[in-house]
Amino acid sequence: MQMLHLKRILVPIDFSDNSMNALETATSIAKRHDASVKLVYVNDNDNKFYPHLHSNGAHDAMRTLGTLARCVKDDGNIECSFSFFSGSITSCILQDIADESIDLIVMGKNGNAGKRELYAGSCAYDVSKKALCPVLLVPAGKSWSQFKNILFPVRPSVSMLEKYTTVKEIINKNDATLHIMNLRNPDYINELHIISKLVDLLKRKFEEDNIKTKISYYFRDDKFAEKILKTVQEATTKHDLLIISAEHNIPANTFYLSPYAQQIIHQANIPVLVIKPETIPQSKEIELELLEKQISAN
Repeated sequence: MQMLHLKRILVPIDFSDNSMNALETATSIAKRHDASVKLVYVNDNDNKFYPHLHSNGAHDAMRTLGTLARCVKDDGNIECSFSFFSGSITSCILQDIADESIDLIVMGKNGNAGKRELYAGSCAYDVSKKALCPVLLVPAGKSWSQFKNILFPVRPSVSMLEKYTTVKEIINKNDATLHIMNLRNPDYINELHIISKLVDLLKRKFEEDNIKTKISYYFRDDKFAEKILKTVQEATTKHDLLIISAEHNIPANTFYLSPYAQQIIHQANIPVLVIKPETIPQSKEIELELLEKQISAN
C-alpha cells in the first residue's frame, strides 16, 4: 500500500449540519494537501413508498451546491466541483468514487437520513464498509481544522505497516503526535513476541520519518473497542483522530466491519478514519507467520 497522496477529496452533502461540518473539515484537509474537493448530492429515489419526499428538491439542491462550491473556491482558494445524482445514496457515492479516482471520502457520521445518539447513519456506515479508498467519518457537533494527536490502535497484522504508510502524509502535514496503542488478544499467545519485534520495527520507522510518537499497550483482554473509546474519553491531551481498518471475511472474500470496528465507528466522538488493507491473509496463523517474515525482512 502506497502513501496516501490526497489530491481528490469527495464530500457527500445533504445540507445537514453534520455534512457541513464534514465539508469544513474536508476544506481544511484540502488546504494542507493542496487537494481538490468534489461535492456530491444524491436525490434518494430508492424509496418507492414516499416519492413525495424527493419530487421537488433537484433545482434547489443544484443551486445550493453551486453556492457551496463557489464559497469553497473563494474562501479557501480550493478547486471545487459538484455533482447531483438520483438513486441509491450509497450506490451513487461508490460509483462516483470509482469514476473520479477519489483518494479520500470525508462525510458526516449522521445526516438527514436519520440520527440516533451514538450511532452512525446507515449511509455513512455502508460507505465506510464498501468504499475502496479511506473514509473519514466526522461526528456531529463541530468541524476539525487539524489533527494534532492521532490514536492508532495496532494489532499484530500484516496490514499494519501498510496502514502506517498510508497515513504517514496526514501525520506529517499536521505535524501530529502518533499514539500507537498495541493490542494483543490473550487467546493468541504467539502474538506477544511478535508485538515486541513489531514495536522495535515501528520505533525505527518513526525515527527515520521524524514522527513524534507515544506508545502504549493493552493485553488484559480482547475488549479492544471499549479500551480505545475509554482512552479517547480520558486522555489528558485530547485525541482528534482515530484510525481503524476494515477486516477481511476470508470465506466470503469480501470486506466487513468487525464488531470492534462497528463499535468504534458508532460511539467515537472524534473523527474516525477507516482504511482497507491490501494484504489479505488466509488465516490467523498464516497472518502471524507472514507478519514475522515481514518484520525480519525490515
